[in-house]
Amino acid sequence: MSFPKTTRVTSKLGDFFSKLSPSPSKDGAAGAAAATGTSTKTTSVTENGVTTTTTVTTVNGKTTTTITKTGVPTNSAPQGPSTKPLANLLSKFNKSQNGAVPAPPPKDPPFVASITPPVSPPSKPQEPAPAPVPAPTISYISVPAPLSTSNVKDVLSVVNSAAVGGDPSYSGPKLEFTEDDFIDTDNHAKKAPKHAEHSPETLARYLCDPFQSDLHKLRAIYVWITHNIAYDTQAYFAGKLHKPVVEEILRERRAVCSGYSVLFQEIGKAAGLDVRTVIGFSRGVGYLPGDMTMQRSRDGKPFGHEWNAVLIRGRWRLIDSTWGAGHLNGTNFVFSFTPYYFLTSPRKFIFTHYPGEAHQQFLTPPLSEDQFHQLPYTKACFHINRVDLIKPRGDSRALHIIEVHDDWVEIEFTMDDVPGPDILTTTFQFPCPRDARGRLQLVGPRVNCNVQERVIPGNKKHIVVKALCPKGGEGHLTVFCLTEDMVKAQKASSLMHGSAEGGPIFSFLIRNTGTGKGYVPLATIVPNPANPPFALREPLHEILKVGTTQKFVITNDGADKADYNLAVVAPGNVKTELQSRNSEMYFGEVTIDKPGQYMLGVIKRNGNAWRVEGLSVFKGE
Repeated sequence: MSFPKTTRVTSKLGDFFSKLSPSPSKDGAAGAAAATGTSTKTTSVTENGVTTTTTVTTVNGKTTTTITKTGVPTNSAPQGPSTKPLANLLSKFNKSQNGAVPAPPPKDPPFVASITPPVSPPSKPQEPAPAPVPAPTISYISVPAPLSTSNVKDVLSVVNSAAVGGDPSYSGPKLEFTEDDFIDTDNHAKKAPKHAEHSPETLARYLCDPFQSDLHKLRAIYVWITHNIAYDTQAYFAGKLHKPVVEEILRERRAVCSGYSVLFQEIGKAAGLDVRTVIGFSRGVGYLPGDMTMQRSRDGKPFGHEWNAVLIRGRWRLIDSTWGAGHLNGTNFVFSFTPYYFLTSPRKFIFTHYPGEAHQQFLTPPLSEDQFHQLPYTKACFHINRVDLIKPRGDSRALHIIEVHDDWVEIEFTMDDVPGPDILTTTFQFPCPRDARGRLQLVGPRVNCNVQERVIPGNKKHIVVKALCPKGGEGHLTVFCLTEDMVKAQKASSLMHGSAEGGPIFSFLIRNTGTGKGYVPLATIVPNPANPPFALREPLHEILKVGTTQKFVITNDGADKADYNLAVVAPGNVKTELQSRNSEMYFGEVTIDKPGQYMLGVIKRNGNAWRVEGLSVFKGE
């Protein structure tokens, strides 16, 4: 491929290329020749895309012949200038575009330049010009190591379109259930008498005999195990893991993951159920977004966790009674029943569990390891609330790593607008150091995030989370969907790990190559269960400039359209009430006339007295 002799340059990068090898004007060349008594004769011949130029120069009677070859041979890579000046220009260009390289106009040549290399003096050997520097591909998402996967479709689309394995001859009803279907089953399992807990056989008789369907038998086993077997933290942290013995597990009432899965399999077997054990890798204890490796067994297969699989009503479903029983808080185990890990669809399970045998994904086609590493780091709330990730999205590689170049982080998604967890909040620690092993430490300072949500058609919420990094570095950002009780309780353990009611949706590793220049803390709305989901539209920053007039815009995109009274209280207890438009938008202007605290809040009246419950706090400077 060769370039035309005359190129119409319309992009900024084209301007840089044209500046890199400017052409002398004819007048300038003639003037130089006249001044030195020089005569020049030039002939050019083009063959197979390469132009050979012969220049015969006579200076004071002395003749010098110079032969220069330019252009690109057909079906060969173009040659370019030294990489250093071009790299510098590209760097400046990228900075001016906030890290985004625009595509050239459709009629322009491809995004590679062929520039005539400078001719070396005859006394020195001509060195081959290095290959041109390609225009960099700057992606919103990056990964530490290259992956081999070809992203024809992004990985979320691949998972959503995968077929779930099962029995093709089955023609009965589909597996459908709600938690209300198991009220009696769960109560029965929780009341198991001591004499029924001595062996898998006695447990199977008590738990399963009262029920006709495999669904309720499996549920009874799941509930009993998750309420009675604690995770053996002592054995886990001491590294004293051994082959599980069912009788010992029932006697000691504790186990690690292999014990949970074997116990479930044995009780199921005693009840006549076909329960399989699956060994593989999971995004469990110690995993953080940004991790791109797996623990492996001696034969090189994914390893480190165990769970169960059952074929029920024609389809494979997966069970993790270890994760369903609770979570670790430091080195202590906390019982916290989570029904999500009972008969979970393989399409959801693959986000956190990768089996050592590909066929035990029960997906067609199965995901490669590279595709597994691409998946966002999600928790149960992601699937319970049917979250659809919009940004980061596309053919990017690792959806749990967000790389930004201008300090701004933005996450965009939709989720179901249904009764239940509906208070959205975040934690963003930035920057976070790494330890001697290269592991990110979650000990960085907290940075505010701005969360905006609105209701959209289809009983959905549209959410945008924005954050501003105060400097370059790495950090950890988690988005939560919480219930009113969880917010009131403020239990860090349940918030971070989640429960049956709510918890984390997903977490990200944030990498910022920007400098944080001009950083100002973002303003944020403090979640309050007594209020609807107010979203702060203006101002976005916490610092307000003294001597200016600041516009305030707050929207209420929730279902509660009661008429709230919002106000901004300035230093000296000066109150400016905001106007309301159909209880959906509140707006007004406030003069920032002195330094100090400016509080946005909901007015609460009691007779002639009033107070403001704070939603957000600003600082006049």
